[in-house]
Amino acid sequence: MNRDLFHKAISLFRRKSLATRLTWVSILMVTLALIALGSGLIFIAHTTQRDCAFRLQQQTAERVSQLISDYMARTVDRLVFFLESTPLASQSPEQQRTAVENLLITSLPLYSQISILDEEGNEVNKISRFHTFLPGELINQAQSPPFLTSIRGDRYMGPVAFFEDAGLLFVSIALPIKTQTGRITGVIIAEVNVSHLWQRVARIRVGQSGYAYLVDMKGRFVAYQKPAQVLQRYGEDMKRMPPVSEFVVRGQGETGQVQEYQGLVNEEVIGVYAPIKGTAWAVLVEQPTREAYAGIREMQKYLFGLMALCIILAGGGGFYVSRRLIGPIRNLTEAAQRFGTGDLETEFIYVQREDEVGVLSHAFKKMQKELRDLYAGLKGKIEELEIMQNALRESEEKYRTILESIEDGYYEVDIYGNFTFFNDSLCEIYGYSRDELMGTNIRMPTDQETTKRGYEVFNNVYTTGRPEKGFEWAVLRKDGAKGVVEASVSLRRDAEGKPIGFRGIVRDISEKRRLEAQLQQAQKMEAVATLTGGIAHDYNNLLSIIVGNLGLAMQEAEPGSDLTAFLAEAEKASRKVGNLTHELMALSRGGAMVKEVGPLKEILRSAASTVPPDPGVSFNESISDDLWPVPHDSRKMEAVFRNVLTNAVEAMPDGGTLNISAENLRVEDDQTDRGLPPKAGDYVKITIEDQGRGIPEDVLDKLFDPYFSTKPMGVQKGMGLGLATAYAIVKRHDGHISINSTPGVGTTVSIYLPAAEREVPKEERKKVESMTVPGVRVLVMDDEEMLRNLVQQMLTRLGYEIKTVKDGVEAIEAYGNGLDSHEPFDAVILDLTVKGGMGGEQTIQELVKIDPDIKAIASSGYSNDPVMADPEKYGFKTALAKPYEMKRLKETLKKVL
Repeated sequence: MNRDLFHKAISLFRRKSLATRLTWVSILMVTLALIALGSGLIFIAHTTQRDCAFRLQQQTAERVSQLISDYMARTVDRLVFFLESTPLASQSPEQQRTAVENLLITSLPLYSQISILDEEGNEVNKISRFHTFLPGELINQAQSPPFLTSIRGDRYMGPVAFFEDAGLLFVSIALPIKTQTGRITGVIIAEVNVSHLWQRVARIRVGQSGYAYLVDMKGRFVAYQKPAQVLQRYGEDMKRMPPVSEFVVRGQGETGQVQEYQGLVNEEVIGVYAPIKGTAWAVLVEQPTREAYAGIREMQKYLFGLMALCIILAGGGGFYVSRRLIGPIRNLTEAAQRFGTGDLETEFIYVQREDEVGVLSHAFKKMQKELRDLYAGLKGKIEELEIMQNALRESEEKYRTILESIEDGYYEVDIYGNFTFFNDSLCEIYGYSRDELMGTNIRMPTDQETTKRGYEVFNNVYTTGRPEKGFEWAVLRKDGAKGVVEASVSLRRDAEGKPIGFRGIVRDISEKRRLEAQLQQAQKMEAVATLTGGIAHDYNNLLSIIVGNLGLAMQEAEPGSDLTAFLAEAEKASRKVGNLTHELMALSRGGAMVKEVGPLKEILRSAASTVPPDPGVSFNESISDDLWPVPHDSRKMEAVFRNVLTNAVEAMPDGGTLNISAENLRVEDDQTDRGLPPKAGDYVKITIEDQGRGIPEDVLDKLFDPYFSTKPMGVQKGMGLGLATAYAIVKRHDGHISINSTPGVGTTVSIYLPAAEREVPKEERKKVESMTVPGVRVLVMDDEEMLRNLVQQMLTRLGYEIKTVKDGVEAIEAYGNGLDSHEPFDAVILDLTVKGGMGGEQTIQELVKIDPDIKAIASSGYSNDPVMADPEKYGFKTALAKPYEMKRLKETLKKVL
């Protein structure tokens, strides 16, 4: 960060004019010189005054030390003189007492108390300034340090002690009492008054607010100028003070070093200790730094002010001198700047001097004349170049706009096929970002086969120079999706005609190929619908007659007889034929859808239960409990699931697990081109995944073709309509079906069915079981006489009263007569297709006018009739698809009635 600021400052300084730079350089040099000089003077003065303050502090400490030392020496000398001049060893106790009292009085205020002890340490006399001791108060001091030291003939000086009675500090001094022959007969102990000593010390001034105090060899607080504080702090450990710690370590010796630290009164001080000769004490002298360094601070203020004044004067002088010297150069610079902006008429001041400025002025004058001549010739060429440049810029902008606006991808590659330029459309086609695609080879987003074919195309263009158009190129997108593009390629050459690369257009035709495949599939289904649509009606009519008559014959046959068994087998075969008819109906434009809204779980399970079992195949079911409801034809959707599951089981001859799952799925707009349904919305996805042998890729596109099968002739069990029927039914449900397969791994079939916006509650459907049939009149209209007769027999056997008619005109007349005769029909069955007459769709419109509450049933064998898909929309209550047997006819009538 600091380095960046420094570079910015240097850059800003370099952009200044020469006059400004010289001014700043001169000011900077003078300033630096003054700062260096002033800093040196300040440092020297500071060091000198600091040393003086330290020496003064040491001198003060030594003077106080000498004062205390003299005092203590005087007290000892006075006591020695007393012992030498007074023969205490030969005196009686009364005489000793008188002598000691005289000593105490004449020595005021040196001693506070004097005691005389015999050879055994017993106190013989004890005289005090503050207390009169009675004989009973005298004690034995045989074990006290003063007695033990002096009885051996040595002098004793004890530590500072405290008189509790008087509240004074004292020091014990003990000397032996000797006879003239030198024998020790006792000890004299004098208590020296230290408080009096400190009153004398307090009169010594340490600056204005300095002070002194005593400590002993153990670092304990002994004495201070303020007696009250001494009483409170006596004996306090003072080794936290640096001088005290130094004294405790070094002991008696020379005066210590002056130090700076937090003093006795919690203020920054300079302090030093001085040992007191003849004692175990040291005196500390402390002076606040604010007072000790006051002179230094005043001197610094003065020098700083002087230095600032000198800098201002030097800067002003440097500015004036530089302006005077650089003035002509500045004028030349300003003129040169105007000249550089194109003002060739600007005036250069001619300097009549022989120095560098004069030479520069002359050179500018000469250059101005030459440039004016040159500019006059270049002006026309510049205008021509500007026109050409504008035209080129417009052409490039137009070229770029066109490339970015077209939907097709544009690319340029070098001679090795590496991308050098492309538009955004190419990125969208390949699914890569611009940074990911730039510099990669054009072979990267494709497969091996396309790479080989592309090499041949590019090589042919390079060899012949002729462009190639309209060849297809397989694309592998970044997300793994496959696509197909239609590409063109031409040769790029440099100014000398040498090939330098290729360029071309890429058009995404994946959607086009998908739509073409759907169109082909739709055309196939349309062809089948054309074939089967016309056959289905007549076929179903005939099949209805066969199935109905078989049902009647079984009612007439003897139960358990061979005839009943034969008829049952015939009926079973007829039903299989009926299933084939339903598959043909589904292929015929999807068949008629009788839709209801509800979940698919039970239908899917029902379909799985009807699949022929295989011992080696196990089912694994994963169906969501909250599947969205789907509008569906339950019968046809069950056929779809059954066909797919049957194919899956047959695809696993070696056994395995068949996975069945159903889940809710929301398809977004940006997902509709990735194998999902082509429209965004909510879907229920059914997935059937086997572990079979898989399907080759070249066969996948044919799986939904009618009559196509992967099984060889003779092994194929059906007609190959299963997946084709499933495809047609799913499409009629506006759904989507897709197949993905990997050889050796298995096949996955995905079915997507649009979910309903809301679930329509189902009505109860079993409340008709208790309905009684007798007395119910039914009108049947059909153009097939045999079918009319069959239905009449079936309904008669069921107990209905029936009337049959052949077309709509007769039906309208019969229904009206019934109303007029007060014998109305309770239900009407109308065939939708009547050859040469009025069909059911027109008939119901007229019947509703007669009776709005009519209960009509639509019936047809045509698979593509829209009335069968939504009968209620046309006025019917329900629909009955042909062929139908007696049981279904009975159930349908009960539902309507």
